[in-house]
Amino acid sequence: MSTSATESPETEKFFRSLDRIIPALLILAVVGALTSTAIFWVVLGLAAFAAFVPLSSWGVIAYFVLVFGLAAVASENPISVGGIRVYGADVLAAFFAAWICNECMASVLKKPYLVHRPQTERRIMAATVTLAAYGLVAALIGLSNGHFMRDVLGDYRQQFYYPLALLLPLLLPLRAPHLNAVQYALIFAIGATALVGLRRFALGESWMPESYTLLEFDPRYLSSTELVPFAAGLAYFAVVLRSRASLAFKAFAVGCAGVAFVMLVISGWRLGILMAAAAPVAAMLLLTWVRREPFAGPFKAAFVLACLAVAGAALLSVLFPEEVQAQLQRTYERFQEFNPADDQRYYTWIAALETYRDHPILGAGLGHQLWFYMRSSAGYLLGATGTTHNFLLEVLYRGGLAAILLVLGIHIAFNLYVFRRLQSVLARHQSIVIGLYVGYASCFVMHLLEPNTPAGIATLYLSMGLIIRYLRDSDAKSAAE
Repeated sequence: MSTSATESPETEKFFRSLDRIIPALLILAVVGALTSTAIFWVVLGLAAFAAFVPLSSWGVIAYFVLVFGLAAVASENPISVGGIRVYGADVLAAFFAAWICNECMASVLKKPYLVHRPQTERRIMAATVTLAAYGLVAALIGLSNGHFMRDVLGDYRQQFYYPLALLLPLLLPLRAPHLNAVQYALIFAIGATALVGLRRFALGESWMPESYTLLEFDPRYLSSTELVPFAAGLAYFAVVLRSRASLAFKAFAVGCAGVAFVMLVISGWRLGILMAAAAPVAAMLLLTWVRREPFAGPFKAAFVLACLAVAGAALLSVLFPEEVQAQLQRTYERFQEFNPADDQRYYTWIAALETYRDHPILGAGLGHQLWFYMRSSAGYLLGATGTTHNFLLEVLYRGGLAAILLVLGIHIAFNLYVFRRLQSVLARHQSIVIGLYVGYASCFVMHLLEPNTPAGIATLYLSMGLIIRYLRDSDAKSAAE
C-alpha cells in the first residue's frame, strides 16, 4: 500500500499509451451500440475509467468539490438502480479502482511508488479499513435478524463505506499543485452553495422535501450539510485576512467571508448562527496558537469581522427587507421556544440507547429501523420511526461495541495527531489546514445533532484525509531538518 512523490519514465509512457487505448475503446463502444446496448455501456464505461485513472489525483479535488459544495448532487438526488438508491458520493469506489490499477501497473513495471507515512497516519488508515471490514459483520448480523437488504446496504454506506473517503488523499499521489488547488476548490464550493441558497432565499423556497416541510415551522434555505462549507470558508478567510496575501485577495476574502456569514445567519438553522459566530473565532485562536503569537490579536480581528458582518447584514436588510425580518423573527422564536422534551432527538436518543442495551456487544445489526414514541403538540404520545440525529449513536446501536470503539479511536487519534503537528504545518498551508479543521469540527458537531447524509459523512472523513496529507509534508520537513 504505497504512493509516490515522483513518476518514473515507464509510468509516464504507460499514461501516454492511454491516448491510444481510449479512442480504441470509444470505437468499440460505437460498434457495440449497433449490436447490444449492454456492450455499448460496458465499453463506454471502460473508456471513461481508462481516462480517469491518470487523472485520479485531480479527481480527489473534484470529489472534494462534489461532497463539500454540491450536496444536492452528492446526497439529495439519488438515482435508482435495481431498487437501490445510488448517490453522487458513491463514486468513491472509482478512486479505489484507480488506485488498484496504479498499484498493479507499478508492480508490473517494478517501479513501486514510495512515500514515507508517519506511524500515526498508518494506524488511522488501518483503523479506517478495519471499520469498513467490520461493517460487513454488522451487515450479516442485520440480514440474519431479518432486516431488508436495501436498508442494510444503505446503513453500510452511511456508517462504514463513506468513511473510506479518508483514504483518498493518502493513497493517491497528491502533489503540490493538487494541495494548492484545495483552497480554490473550497472557494468554488462556497460559491456554488451560496448561489443555491440565495436562489432559494430569493424565491422563498426550501431545500426540504414537501413531506418534511409539513413538520417544520420555518423554511430552511440550506440543508444541514450545506452549512459546513460556509463554516470552513469563514475560518479559511479569517486566516487569510491575517496572512501576507495581496490586498486584492484580502478584499476578495472579505466578500466571500461576508457571503458565508450571511448564508449561515439566514439559513434557518440555530446551528448555522452558532457556526457563524464560532468559526472565525476558532480559526483565529488556532492561528495564534500555531504561530505562537499573543492572544490579543484574534480579539482585535474578531471585532473587525463583527463590524463587517453587521455591515453585510445591513446591506442584506436593504436588498430583502421583508425576507430578512421574517427570517430573524422565525430564528428568534426557534431559540426562545426550544424545549428538549419537545425535540425528536430526546426520544430517538433514548430509543437508540435502549436498543443498544438489548444488544450490547454486536448491536442490533445494519438495517434496523428505530421505533420510538414522541410527544405531539397536543400532548399525546405518537409512535414513529426515524433516524437518531446522531451518527455516533447510529454506529453504537447498529454496529455494537467494536464499531463505536473503532470510530471513536479514529477521531481521537486524528485530533491528537493534528494538535501534535499543527504548529509545524507549512506556512503556505496554514490557512487551508485551519479552514479544513474548522470545517471538520463543524461537520462533526452537525452530525451529532442532525441525520447522516452521504455528502456529510464523506465530507467529514475526506477533510480528515486532506489534513493528514498536509501534515505529512510537515513531518517530512521536520525529518529533513
